[in-house]
Amino acid sequence: MSASKANPRPDSEGVSPQAAEFFEKQATSTAPLRRFLYRKAFLGRRQQVLDAGCGTGVISAELSRATGAKVTGLDSDAAMVEFAARAVPGAEFVNARVEDMPFGDESFDAVVCHFFLLWVTDPRQAFSEMVRVLEPGGVLVACAEPDYGGLVEYPENPVFSRGRIEGMTAMGADPFIGRKLDALFNSAGLRTKSGVSATLMHGSRLARDLDIEKEMLERELSSAMSPDEAASALAKEAEQRRSGKVVTVPIFWAIGFK
Repeated sequence: MSASKANPRPDSEGVSPQAAEFFEKQATSTAPLRRFLYRKAFLGRRQQVLDAGCGTGVISAELSRATGAKVTGLDSDAAMVEFAARAVPGAEFVNARVEDMPFGDESFDAVVCHFFLLWVTDPRQAFSEMVRVLEPGGVLVACAEPDYGGLVEYPENPVFSRGRIEGMTAMGADPFIGRKLDALFNSAGLRTKSGVSATLMHGSRLARDLDIEKEMLERELSSAMSPDEAASALAKEAEQRRSGKVVTVPIFWAIGFK
């Protein structure tokens, strides 16, 4: 998932070590892409930056280092916000939904999100709010949004792959958000640059990722199939990864200037 994947986004009573490690791994996997996007968005010049859907604050911390701006993180999961506030003391964190943000008009000169829009219930309302809080000349950056419709894997594990897509959908996510990114930016009236990236995942890295992602994968699969079916699909995936499986998922990005 996260650069692949879907994030462990559903509200929780706490942030498990596995979830925290997942966000760290996800951020590491897309770090080169973000550096490219930060340059194109002139983030180094920004003074007030919002990290929408901040999760554990991994990207918020990076934004603080990369820009020197005042960084605000926002997430609907109170446990994530509490975790981020402890992890990134130099930033401010707010527990709220991006569809209804408690900020005044034109409060920020940059809004950034990362593997977040696939979990947004109403993307058009979210975009309306993100544009509202942007000042004229501000920039909205969607660093990475996956599209599981473009999944390539060998050997194939269709029960597992289909179960993930169905599970994410059942949990309220949009596994095909990547292909919609450009249209969403344009419909929000932004001058948009967009593109797609893909990283080949294979070998020992892919096998290690399964251990980090197991908690999230079990949640996704259990939303789409019986416990026995989920266990069987996950066991087959683990065996394939140990044997040298290859996987890639297209990751879409977009930059919009107001």
